[in-house]
Amino acid sequence: MGLRSLLSRIMNARSNEVISIKTVGYDDEARIAVQAYAIQVVVEILAALVSKCEIKTYRDGKSFRGEEWYLFNVKPNVNQTAVQFKNELVRKTLVRGESLVVSAGKQIICADSWSTQEYALYPNRFSQVARGSFTFQKTFDMGDVLYLTYSNGGVRQILTEMLDEHNRFLETASSTYVKSGGQKGILEITPLAQGQPDFEEKFDVLMNKYFKTYFDAKNAVLPLWGGMKYTSQTAGETKRTVSEATDYISMLNDALEKAAIAFNVSPAIVKGNVENISEALSMTLTSAVDPFAKMLSDEITAKRYTKEQVLRGCYAKVCTNNLKHLDVLEMANAVDKLIASGFYSTNELREKTGEERIPEAWADKHTRTKNYETIEGGGNSNE
Repeated sequence: MGLRSLLSRIMNARSNEVISIKTVGYDDEARIAVQAYAIQVVVEILAALVSKCEIKTYRDGKSFRGEEWYLFNVKPNVNQTAVQFKNELVRKTLVRGESLVVSAGKQIICADSWSTQEYALYPNRFSQVARGSFTFQKTFDMGDVLYLTYSNGGVRQILTEMLDEHNRFLETASSTYVKSGGQKGILEITPLAQGQPDFEEKFDVLMNKYFKTYFDAKNAVLPLWGGMKYTSQTAGETKRTVSEATDYISMLNDALEKAAIAFNVSPAIVKGNVENISEALSMTLTSAVDPFAKMLSDEITAKRYTKEQVLRGCYAKVCTNNLKHLDVLEMANAVDKLIASGFYSTNELREKTGEERIPEAWADKHTRTKNYETIEGGGNSNE
């Protein structure tokens, strides 16, 4: 299995499928299993983050929930929820480097494969677009699809270097690990024992039966005949050393860190470190999630809204500002200031903290206390 097969395996993995490094042997596939696992972990983290984002739609500059909002946030097609659709879209874009979404009636579907005809002065066209076993019998123009590309030039180079480096390391570590756990010894046989009539038969049983049982058993006694003496040469080596046992852990951590850096994700998040997790999440949102959200927002707006609509304030926006968990009790003072200054309305803040909107007109109004009025507009006259 090469890099192409590896990427295809990750891209097509189900959301509940993990490419395991525990259940494979030491063949060609196993040598890249660690890499597959590391890449999958990072991609799934980004896919999960983007899947939580609401794709807001705007009409005349104001947030509006209509058919387009429902399509991207509730039910994009008959077989997927919005979370499943966005998760798949992110995985295919990051791993494959591109993704294609086509419309079929009132559904949007993420394609598995397609052929591209590129032009210089005319829109590119996509043919043989397939999803599963179904192939669309039509050609799609660039303006009719959502086409995302991920052009991080360092990703494939880093992934290729990772594969080569860890393939060599795994071969060495595997060999050392197996040898360190083996049994070795010296069997001394006197000339007298060798001269016995049934020596050949006894020797064959000893080597092929008794020694095998002795080495395989946790506790065992080895029967020897007169003139034979066995001395173990692995008394100090039968226990695999800590450094050898942790070679695989170190290799996995290294693979996770390199994969995280390649996708602009904080290694702390990938490894599950809780120290400075807020800073790590902020870094990941800024360098990895926000750029993807901007790319998707621009593509939806450019392809599903006309120029006249955009100029009137109609557009789509992938909102990433709800990804951090907020403790409303800890931020009570901040909430008061945000409402008192008119920065947010009550309902806007409730949405950001994951609470339900209040179906009252006053909850959508922006208020401002006297402390935030201008000098000309505030205070009482002394006249």
